Formats: sequence, structure tokens, C-alpha cells
Amino acid sequence: DLLQKTTTHFLYNSNKIRLSKIKKLNDKMYTAHAYTDPSYNDIRLNEFYMLDAENNILYPKGHYPERTEVRFKTIFDFKFAYAHEVWPKPDGSRILVNYVRTRRFRIYDLSARLLHDVCLDYASNKYVVDADPKRWTTFIRDCFVTDKYIYLLCPEGEQSSLVIVDWEGRPIARYRLDEKIFFFFIDPDRNLFCGINSNNGQSFYFLDLDIN
Repeated sequence: DLLQKTTTHFLYNSNKIRLSKIKKLNDKMYTAHAYTDPSYNDIRLNEFYMLDAENNILYPKGHYPERTEVRFKTIFDFKFAYAHEVWPKPDGSRILVNYVRTRRFRIYDLSARLLHDVCLDYASNKYVVDADPKRWTTFIRDCFVTDKYIYLLCPEGEQSSLVIVDWEGRPIARYRLDEKIFFFFIDPDRNLFCGINSNNGQSFYFLDLDIN
């Protein structure tokens, strides 16, 4: 098989690149991260990979906001600072990359061509991540995507806000939540937000969203 499963990641046999967080884009293509570990440094400065499972080809795609890691001690430190998630649009036509320690997100097309590079410019924000981990801040904690919208969960002190944008990067709505939410999902049929505060795993936070 192209992918050999192990306990926590997959090993791409063609060139020994360890992949994690593999997500389906369509029947042929998948998105993935390179496995991030101090003992395994992927030297490529790419945001993600696209895996062509039909032709057994792995393509590095996207570039970090900084094109060089010189401010950091190692490539691992650089990539850990620029932690991010990759989210395929459910219909397979777009790819979202959202960063954790800056309010930056990027939208790519199916060919991994950058369409929109967006920074949510409100409150405190950083366009590059500080090299000192003691000064790191989580700006985007979690994300959820539907075919229509992108939902970004942004911590704000002891509370959170939910920022909603469309797949063109245009702002749709922003909701201030009176709890600090750590994880969430969206029921698009009911237009309902459901969040979970990790300090109380039995308590759910519900919010009706007044968007079309």
C-alpha cells in the first residue's frame, strides 16, 4: 500500500516522509501534514502536502508566512511556532490553512494555488510569530468548515469569539461568546453552534446563528 499505518502517523514509503492529519479532498487527492517531531525534521518549508493516491505522488504545497527559519534555533522550532491546520472544503474545491499563533488564514484552490491570504486585523494581532515561546499567544484555537462558510474560534481572555467568513475570505459575522470555548462544531442544518469548555466537559454551550 502507498500508506503504511503505524500507531500515530503514516509513513509515505516513496521517500520516507512521515505524514499526519491526512484528510480526504476527493477520491484521488488527500491533504496532509509532515509529521512534526524533534527527532524528525522535514526540511521543506511548505505548509502542507497533497497526496495523489492514484499515482503515488506526494506534492509539497504552500509556503509559510516567513520563507526562512533563521529567527529560530531549528526547523522544528520554526514549524512548532507556525502551528497550523489544514481543512479541505467538503465539496473538494478549496483548501483552508489556518494558523494558531496569528490570526492568519489562507484559502487555496484544488491545485493549491493561493487565492486569499487573510489576517483578521482586530484587537491584538501578530503577522509573524515571536521567536520567544514565552510571548506566544493562541489566536485561532479551532476551526470548522462547511461548503458555505469557515468558522474560526478565537480566544479572547477568559472568553472567546466566533468569526465567520466565506470561502472568498470575506467577513460574514462575529459573535462574542461569554465562555472560553476550546472545541466546537456547527450543525449547518439547524444553524447551531455547539461549543465545549474543557474545564467542564459535561457543559455544552449552544448558540443559534442568525446567518443565511
